[in-house]
Amino acid sequence: MPIPTATRWHSATWARTPSHVGCLLLNAGIGINPTTVPFTGTGPAMNALIARQVDYMCDPILGPLPHVRAGTAKALAIATGKRSSLLPDVPTSVEGGLPQFDAAPFYALFAPRGTPQPIIDWLATALNKGLNEDIARKRLLDLGAEVPAPNRRGPKPLAALVKSEIARLTPILQAAGAK
Repeated sequence: MPIPTATRWHSATWARTPSHVGCLLLNAGIGINPTTVPFTGTGPAMNALIARQVDYMCDPILGPLPHVRAGTAKALAIATGKRSSLLPDVPTSVEGGLPQFDAAPFYALFAPRGTPQPIIDWLATALNKGLNEDIARKRLLDLGAEVPAPNRRGPKPLAALVKSEIARLTPILQAAGAK
């Protein structure tokens, strides 16, 4: 089935957020340039979606989750390679044939440039210890987060992730006119 012309598609977004970048990735992956309708957050965007004022939105799972569970919104895909335990019946973007629509946000601990290495090491060790505690892991999983494996934690893996994300996202952001 052909995709309607771009003027018929409206995406809900809020600038410079994971939601906005997620929609840019989706739009690039399916080859459309929709009219972007800016919102101040998930609540107003979800209201517009439910009222059919926009055709779709991209958002981290927790925002739309109550609406998906209530049946007032439909989740079409989880934008990662792994299904979410919060919505296990919703396929991933990879399963749907859009591996480039990987928009899972990540959270990291950053320190100012020039922070002494012993402090960096102490922070990394403390964070790693916290991520290994059952109560912290459970809470993060309950929030829909993925707890990274130990080999994906620490300054070096984070630096590699940031570098790869910059390389992956820069062309898409530039094409969309983002600065």
